[in-house]
Amino acid sequence: MKGFFLKNCTLLFLLWLPYLSYAEGIQISPVRVYIEPGELNSSFTIYNRSDEPVLFQLKAVKWHQKAGEDIYSDTHDIIINPPIMNIGPDSYQLFRVGLRNPLPANNEHFYRIFATQVATKKNTVIKNQIQTLLEFNIPVFILPKEEQKDLIVELRKIKDQLELRIANESNVHIQIAQIDIYPDKNKLETPLYSQDTFVYLLPKQEKTWDLPWNKPKDMDDLALKLRTDWGDILETLRVAP
Repeated sequence: MKGFFLKNCTLLFLLWLPYLSYAEGIQISPVRVYIEPGELNSSFTIYNRSDEPVLFQLKAVKWHQKAGEDIYSDTHDIIINPPIMNIGPDSYQLFRVGLRNPLPANNEHFYRIFATQVATKKNTVIKNQIQTLLEFNIPVFILPKEEQKDLIVELRKIKDQLELRIANESNVHIQIAQIDIYPDKNKLETPLYSQDTFVYLLPKQEKTWDLPWNKPKDMDDLALKLRTDWGDILETLRVAP
């Protein structure tokens, strides 16, 4: 099975919303698809709020990570119905997502659905100008029977910066949306440092962040707050030399 790398193609900054909207009048809900343990299918809807029909073709790929990079490869595990659909003006289409066969339930499984707007004569050329067609993808999570959550978080001083390392030792993914650093757990009004990140970490994967902030010399312990899809995580960490 041939794999390939794709970067920066997910509009992750919007994934905390219950739906995803585009200026062209296209809306997707929900923005993530979950198939519960013991179930074989789920669904999502594409809404066309524009005055013109749009033709979409959908394809599912297997999603995994290596050294912090998302890797997608061909798969026959997922069935999408319908796989191609013309959605009329001010209309919508429900797409069903199903498993061809049950998967082992001890770990979470990961896929993405790529939806590509198909070019037609009408939507390709408007007043002698080429129109940019839409492409987006939706994460699909096949949930395990039991979730085992285990996160390793470390702060180290690297020259004049802090290095944050987060390793996901769980059997499920975590999405990290925001990193905040405070003097301690009792002083959470104003962070010393804050960064929006919106990163997925799949099981047994890790990521490091170089934080462009100098730790005060009199602070050996810092409070780290992570905004994640597990909920907010607040830890006191000793900064390693």
